[in-house]
Amino acid sequence: MAESGYHGASLRELAKRLGISQPSLYHYFSSKEELVEQIIEAYSAQMMEAIPALPTDVFAYPRMLRDYMFALFGPESKHPKFLRFTVSVSRINPRFGRLNREIFLERHRQAMLPLFAPIAEAAGIDPERFGLALIAMINSLAFGLMEETILYDEQPMRADFADFADLVVDMTETYLHHLADQGRKPA
Repeated sequence: MAESGYHGASLRELAKRLGISQPSLYHYFSSKEELVEQIIEAYSAQMMEAIPALPTDVFAYPRMLRDYMFALFGPESKHPKFLRFTVSVSRINPRFGRLNREIFLERHRQAMLPLFAPIAEAAGIDPERFGLALIAMINSLAFGLMEETILYDEQPMRADFADFADLVVDMTETYLHHLADQGRKPA
């Protein structure tokens, strides 16, 4: 589907590539829509499993996330194709858009907040503000990486993109220090 798009993808061709008959494929997926949903679920789960160990220092999160995102969009990664796929199918069928929203905005946030909340609180930072700062950083880098790897013609990543990523990290770290300083001030 990443190669041919949703409408161009053939379940007959998919079954052939998998080395099974098309009726066998329908044993696992009753429709192309169900197959798409399973692809989204499986790849998003793999993406979450690849998150490195979370730092115990709240100020280490921006650099850890930058490195993780660069690995996600690296030349050996399937993530750029997955993102191209999810973005394209989200516009084709509202149920795919709802699933992507549920996974990437709701499930991931609910899974991560309990993990980093104690670390943020120990630094005097409100966990919600900490989470919003990380989301802003992730969105900035993710859109830039999408521009570099999937939205336009295939080119090597611009040399100055690493500088952009470092700037985003520095801004996030500065904001986190600001939040920590605010948390230490008497009310």
